[in-house]
Amino acid sequence: MLHLMASPKRAQGNIRTVDPDTGGLMNKKAGRFFLYLSTLALLVSSGCSGPALRGSWWDQLVPDSPCYRVDLSDGISEETTDELRDLYDCVNQGNLEPLRVIVDSMDQPSRTGDPLGLDLAAVYNHLPETGFGLVFLLDAAVGLLDSPEDPLIRLAELSVELIYAESYASVSQAGPSTNPEDLKEGVLQPALELLNPLSTAILDNDMTLFPLVADAVEGQISHDILYAARAAASTDSGLLADFTTRFPSLLGDALERSTDISNDHWSLASGNSIRDFVQVLVSSTSDGSTILETAIQPLWKILSDSVVLSGTEELLRESYISGSLASVPSQLLILADEDIYGDHLDPEDDSALQSLIRLLETANQQVSCSVTVFGIEIIQVDISDNLSVWLLEILAQQDPDTISQGLELAGTTLEWTLFLDMLETLAGACNLDESQLVADIPSLARLVDPEVGDLLVFLLNYLQVLHPSDDVNLIPELVELLSVVETLGLTQPLEELIRDLADGRLVSLLLNTLPVLLDPWSQESWCADSADSCNDEIWVGYPDDAFPASASPPDMASLVDLVGELLTPDLTELTPLESLMPYLQIVADNASTWQAVENLGDLLNQSDAKILDSPDVLVALMELDPDLETLETMAILLRDDDLMLPIMRMTENESLAEAIAFTDTTQEGPLPFASRLVIDGTLSSLLLTIELVLQLLEEV
Repeated sequence: MLHLMASPKRAQGNIRTVDPDTGGLMNKKAGRFFLYLSTLALLVSSGCSGPALRGSWWDQLVPDSPCYRVDLSDGISEETTDELRDLYDCVNQGNLEPLRVIVDSMDQPSRTGDPLGLDLAAVYNHLPETGFGLVFLLDAAVGLLDSPEDPLIRLAELSVELIYAESYASVSQAGPSTNPEDLKEGVLQPALELLNPLSTAILDNDMTLFPLVADAVEGQISHDILYAARAAASTDSGLLADFTTRFPSLLGDALERSTDISNDHWSLASGNSIRDFVQVLVSSTSDGSTILETAIQPLWKILSDSVVLSGTEELLRESYISGSLASVPSQLLILADEDIYGDHLDPEDDSALQSLIRLLETANQQVSCSVTVFGIEIIQVDISDNLSVWLLEILAQQDPDTISQGLELAGTTLEWTLFLDMLETLAGACNLDESQLVADIPSLARLVDPEVGDLLVFLLNYLQVLHPSDDVNLIPELVELLSVVETLGLTQPLEELIRDLADGRLVSLLLNTLPVLLDPWSQESWCADSADSCNDEIWVGYPDDAFPASASPPDMASLVDLVGELLTPDLTELTPLESLMPYLQIVADNASTWQAVENLGDLLNQSDAKILDSPDVLVALMELDPDLETLETMAILLRDDDLMLPIMRMTENESLAEAIAFTDTTQEGPLPFASRLVIDGTLSSLLLTIELVLQLLEEV
């Protein structure tokens, strides 16, 4: 197979190209011969008529014509865009006219002041040095086309769906629209608007993002996740099969539910609860850090404790088997939908959930006081610690079966009304700012409402997990985490998210699949005690041959390790999370992101959309690369500044994104044109023709 380029710059004198397989040389004549054959392939596959083809083709076989001037054997000129334009004019022959707008954008200046086309030439010329020259890429595409599962065409059809956010069948039947408004309803056009701000941030930060991403791409967790996804998509029974089959459509359902404004109570709600939660989560605080960075510190202390992690896994396992875990999200929704007295939540009211969190935040302070409670007998309560921690420690000591009758305190069962009165008295005795605290105290009574019984049992058991002995007590870290949630304004967007998603089918599916995370190798069914029947043939985990020796299924411990990696400083003394945060903020704060997400939800909700079968496409791709060598290749390319730097300079310029997304009702743009190539079979014909050309070149 012949490389088309040998050097990244145009040399002088007799130009020769090295064949990477044989070490032989390809002269200018052979390079121009390949260019002519490629042009012929494009023309034939585009359906040109014979006479028209012959006239335009022979016109090019004279000196000083575009095809005569172009010589790819030494790469594309990096001095001017003339050769790039000549290449387009030579290949075009009128059949690639919709791409002219992209070629025209190549004359726009990058941040260096040079035309974008020179960066494109630099990328093209550098690719052979990476081992991925044009012929290699074309050969790889043909290889995908030859695969029995046809992953390349399936990816192309999926791309058509992303362009319009309509099922491939719908677009095929109606034909690719050239109406700009239809492209705005797709996923790709809004996503293109992120190229400029992201590229600018990457360039301004000296390209430090790509080594970080490369580390993640070739990291062990990426391999484990992909092998797990393949196993799940290849399975036809059990929880894995159920998850893979239902997840894409239920994700669409969740995205749609997140835009429900009928249950909004937060005055700053945008109408998309996922958007609101994410934007607040990554927003900056007064000290310059984000809420996420602040909240993850106490969370990490909880997650990284091996005793607590083991106890959490056991609690989840027992709650799943008992059937109570499935009720927890919907019962949490009750607290978010009712006020502190259990009444329907009016627009101006705070929910019981918010009041509970605020109560713990207000009481999150060191106190030293005591109070005597008069009841059946005198109870002396001494507190010389954090009031919130003391309260949760009291709850952790309670029996879930009897707590609704009262709390065990100082050897006596104290009825809930007396306990709440005692807390009000404590607020005064401890010289706290008692107005808000006293107002929120009645919210504690909601925890013993029968309708949230499973939630209460789960919370009490989790408090015991956090404080299993005198030597281990992470309840202070839980109080700190909840205080961060309240003081930094995350409670209300979290409530909006709960109202939209807690009783949704996606949350139910995730909980139902939890055993795969807790016991990934189990070949036995987990049956809830409340289940009427249990199918013992439906196994839980992965088959024995799902992972190579170098990989393992993701579990709770590996997810905790991932969080730890995000919080471990690198040589720059920044954690990966800190390095990623500026880019996460750009994505979260850009309205185009959420337009693309909303449009994606619309696509996922179409029952005939091919995107619902995307897990099968992943399986087909991994069959071609079972060792995931592609990940290593991607990491190498991401670390190559000679490749990525000119790419970022191009994508930073808004003209390129605008050119790609351009179309109007009278002129077909690049995206409708690409869709048409897929729908009418031109792409398949083109690749088959290129395969023939490559075979001929191998015989030259």
